[in-house]
Amino acid sequence: EQRRIPAPVMASGLLISGDVAFVAEQARDTVAALSLPDGAERWRTPVAANPRELALLPGTPERLAVGSLQ
Repeated sequence: EQRRIPAPVMASGLLISGDVAFVAEQARDTVAALSLPDGAERWRTPVAANPRELALLPGTPERLAVGSLQ
């Protein structure tokens, strides 16, 4: 089944792990964790300017390394 989940404006990076989509967003320089089952935002945090690449740190369910253009 296909469905749409609203994403942040100017999304520039995406990583899906289990039922969570991690989205890097350049307009506000944040990363958000979105719940895939219901589309709810689990959390959002500020990061370095112009985030892009995302990678989960080994052994951690929601700890990310975030690449930046700055």
